Amino acid sequence: MDILDLILISAITATFLLYVAYLLILKVLISLRHASTHTLENVDWLPRLSVIVPTYNEATVIRAKLESLDNVSYPKEKCEIIVVDSGSTDSTCQIIEEYKSRELILLKQEKRMGKANAINFALQKASGDIIVLTDANAEFDPDALNTLVRKFDQNTGAVLPRLVPCGKLSYWDEAFHDIHNIYKSLESRTDSVFIVFGELFAFRRGLVDQIDENAAADDLQIAMAIRKKNYRIRYSPDVTVKERVPSSQKGVRTQKVRRIFGIVQAMKKNFDFFLNPSYGAYGLLIFPTHFLQMTLGPFLIFSCLFLLIQKLGVMILGNPQPLIGAAVLALSLLLLSILYFLLGLIRKIVSIVYNLLATQVYMIIALVNFARGKKYGVWEKIASTREVGNA
Repeated sequence: MDILDLILISAITATFLLYVAYLLILKVLISLRHASTHTLENVDWLPRLSVIVPTYNEATVIRAKLESLDNVSYPKEKCEIIVVDSGSTDSTCQIIEEYKSRELILLKQEKRMGKANAINFALQKASGDIIVLTDANAEFDPDALNTLVRKFDQNTGAVLPRLVPCGKLSYWDEAFHDIHNIYKSLESRTDSVFIVFGELFAFRRGLVDQIDENAAADDLQIAMAIRKKNYRIRYSPDVTVKERVPSSQKGVRTQKVRRIFGIVQAMKKNFDFFLNPSYGAYGLLIFPTHFLQMTLGPFLIFSCLFLLIQKLGVMILGNPQPLIGAAVLALSLLLLSILYFLLGLIRKIVSIVYNLLATQVYMIIALVNFARGKKYGVWEKIASTREVGNA
């Protein structure tokens, strides 16, 4: 066994531990813990909500959003809606004005300051015990808020729903969200969910007064601030919120790179979670595993791929040269491309593998951007995620 064999075995072992053994350990921990049953699911009293909707040029979706919020099953007298408009240049504000007679508060900012700044502005005016953050293009059922709030118990600081992609979906979109559903379900039952997205997110008002306005992932920063106060971040997969995926590859790349950047930024700021027993399974297992997946995972996966290509060349041609292996891979890909148009299963596998590797590239790009000190205070809007129809 030569050094390349040892490296390959080590890389495969590390990859297995980060992505497979992690889930198995979570399942073991779940079997050893007793979940709390003291939730609001079986009581009549409900807290007051403040629903915050940050907007910037959302004319194509804001009317449907406000109609949706007007139809929620949560008691109207206990639900205030705060829309923060950050300097829209289209008809967003005019449309919102039509709904101001329905217990809606419109806060206007003269110029676009970024989502985190808009959230802080709204938090100053919010009177609810529970804050609900939701994007203007996020779609959910009328009972969603009621169900989310009833998941809170004395140890819960935040609750998030299941994110469901819609629009022009690839096989990878479906597989990615299914995998994340497994991750979040197990992490929530063990301790707390790690990755959260702001399409719909409910948290206790008393735990968060202000968020870092330089945060590229404001929702994750909020979640980590809550976990530091020893409250859990729970997952409610029975509540779904639709997320429209970008329709172009450029949009996909932009969205994924900035999301990964935000996660890396939040992890650096909250690195004191790493292997910290004060935060239970979150500090000892969940945070460290995600940190290694984001920073080490892409390099492990590409190392495995490169070394397997090299081994393939040795097995087929008896030549250990990596370039020979690469040539064999190219020939294999040519044959696969022919089969691609013949077999649906092959298309599905190729799509998933391609997008998996592309995601690792996006991680590396985000890491490079973070190392260079890039900032995402105000994100570029992806127009295709604001399209209506074709859900």
